[in-house]
Amino acid sequence: MPSEEMQRIFYESDHDFSSDICSGATISDFDENTMDVFRNKWAAKTGNKRIKNLSIEQVMTNIL
Repeated sequence: MPSEEMQRIFYESDHDFSSDICSGATISDFDENTMDVFRNKWAAKTGNKRIKNLSIEQVMTNIL
């Protein structure tokens, strides 16, 4: 097995940090461009164009 493939397999068993809670995080820590991408994808998936106009606070409240 090639070493690159083995490395990818090893990475799959590492801790997934995406689900960790960042206790000190605030709304200002969110990147506006990233939130725009998220809002656009969410609006496209649901067909609800109003999502594109939600504030970061509204988005974070609504996804919980």
